[in-house]
Amino acid sequence: MKGSALQTGCTSSMKLYQNLVENMVLTPSLDAIYEKYITELGNTVKHVEDVVMPGSSDVGNISQVVPTIQPHISITDVQIAGHSQDMVNASCSQKAMDAIVKGAKALAFTALELFENPEELAKVKEDHAWHVEHQKEN
Repeated sequence: MKGSALQTGCTSSMKLYQNLVENMVLTPSLDAIYEKYITELGNTVKHVEDVVMPGSSDVGNISQVVPTIQPHISITDVQIAGHSQDMVNASCSQKAMDAIVKGAKALAFTALELFENPEELAKVKEDHAWHVEHQKEN
């Protein structure tokens, strides 16, 4: 940056900036709908309580505004590190392709249920609003 500025007769400055990455607000009633469908499609659901996932994501920012889920779906029979060659290889497997299809179907069925049942959608919105309001207490 400094070199470009010098070549053009300009000055430059830079400072570090990080967007705020908010925590994820869980909406249990929305999670339950997704869980119902992913289970019907043959997946076993493993609840992970009080586990902090390493890394960051702006999905927490989104969850502050609208009900959000971030399900994880297994694509291997063993645990592997994300952002690794093992993950690349696993993501090309038939097991991964089958898992992605099931996950997408469960998401679609979840959305369909909310579209077809306005009272269920209202319950999810109310649940979300309560969890946003009380997140600092948990």
